[in-house]
Amino acid sequence: MLLFLMACNPFPKKDMHPELPFLSELVGKKELFTKIIDYKGVSTVSFLKDDRILVMPDKSNLPLKITDAEGKVLFQVVYDFKKPLYLDPEGNLYGNGRKYFHPDYTRAVDFENVMVSDSLRKKYEEFELKNPGNDSLNRKLTDAYEIGFLKRYQMTPCEFVLVNTEKCDVFEVRNNKLLLRQTTLIKNDFAKKDERLKEFDEAVLLRWRNGRVATPEYMHYYQINDEVKFKMDDVDLLKFGILKGETYLDTPYGLFKFHSGK
Repeated sequence: MLLFLMACNPFPKKDMHPELPFLSELVGKKELFTKIIDYKGVSTVSFLKDDRILVMPDKSNLPLKITDAEGKVLFQVVYDFKKPLYLDPEGNLYGNGRKYFHPDYTRAVDFENVMVSDSLRKKYEEFELKNPGNDSLNRKLTDAYEIGFLKRYQMTPCEFVLVNTEKCDVFEVRNNKLLLRQTTLIKNDFAKKDERLKEFDEAVLLRWRNGRVATPEYMHYYQINDEVKFKMDDVDLLKFGILKGETYLDTPYGLFKFHSGK
């Protein structure tokens, strides 16, 4: 154990850049940042390909929102977290058993969800009612049903999920239905590629936090557009996005628009 810790360089060091401000201090400077979205009641935000923002709630009684680059709400709906939520490559939104059409989402139609695992489970329960206690027979009947059920969607049974991830993970529109094979209920095919803020220096181990398992705490050193530098000691990856040519920073304190001096 000692050799392992030595190899991992476990000894804390001092802050390498004591002169730098923390991000929590920096975002308060209005000449540098404007808060676009407060994160109260928000789970995640995603930057979309049409320079809009998808705002996901952290509670089921709060609405999902799509805003413009300045945070103005363009569309919102309370959706059922137990049902699939999908943004397709064209920006159409599927939720609550409906399809909302991009770009303004005012037009919507009912749209069927096909959740493969739920369908097979219900069919197995039907066989159990007909053949109580005969697990072997019910499994054979369900397996036979699965083959015909999946054939409608150009799929075959997935036997080795762990090694056939790409084959087994299906979350897309087929035969004019939203089809899910995996258990994850949210997918966004209209999101911009995630970008991480540049660290201009190596992170420094500050301390070990005691607990059932000792946890390392690091200081990270970031810069934005080669203009502004700051540090953080409570997060190691900061996401940003470019919307309409402007830089937006996804922070623990909210979503902020950065005002470049160049």
